[in-house]
Amino acid sequence: MILPDRVIEVPGTGLLPPVYEPQIPARMHEDERVRVIPPSAPWGVRNAADVSAPFDNVASKDQRYWFLRDAYERELPHGLEWAERPAPGRWGDGLGLDLLANGTTFRFSAPASRIKLPSMWEPFGGVAMVVSRRLLDVLSALDAGAIVSRTLVIRGQDNELVSDEYAIVDVVRNLAAIDIANSIIDYHGPSGGHPPHLSGYVSSRIRDDLGEEIAIFRQRSFASNGGRMVIVNAKVRQALNSASPRFSNMRFDVCG
Repeated sequence: MILPDRVIEVPGTGLLPPVYEPQIPARMHEDERVRVIPPSAPWGVRNAADVSAPFDNVASKDQRYWFLRDAYERELPHGLEWAERPAPGRWGDGLGLDLLANGTTFRFSAPASRIKLPSMWEPFGGVAMVVSRRLLDVLSALDAGAIVSRTLVIRGQDNELVSDEYAIVDVVRNLAAIDIANSIIDYHGPSGGHPPHLSGYVSSRIRDDLGEEIAIFRQRSFASNGGRMVIVNAKVRQALNSASPRFSNMRFDVCG
């Protein structure tokens, strides 16, 4: 985590009125990094134990929602070739998969016999997930309206089939879900003619008015169409963690 150049601690006590749009600090300098901390921060980190406590499920923090990420537990071969890959900014990241056909092909630069696939990974950062058919079935049962998918064929360098039981998945429900006023937020000052912008969510308070049926979503992007991080509620996390056989290569980071 990059340390800020300046920290603004908002005075007061308790929760502020909720706000769901960036609150750019005044008088930001060129490339300045500013962190804004509300009176009642969702995750008040005081020591090393506080940093690890949410991941050990012992923190008295808001654990209603979690970021779902690639855990990088298994190293896949380098040199992934995807001939049908669309141009950046036109697919995934909450924009959907309309430019992709079913049966799109990944080809690794290693023999098929050496490739062991995890249940989930993100070969293109957070743009989209690649998931096993079994994991896709669970996600669809939990919140089918949040995701779109396309079937995927994975082959090795020798053109031998690795698996056709995987899919590319994009989470397309994009919500202004994080209460900016009551979260710890990082901002980046103007740079190269670009205006200052919200650059990171250090500790996030998710809004209280989301029904249980809103189980999977992305935080809306304020820089472009679509969304940013994939967020799931505690019910989804519990279902994925308790599946048997266990799903591999998933990491859950508490939002607050």
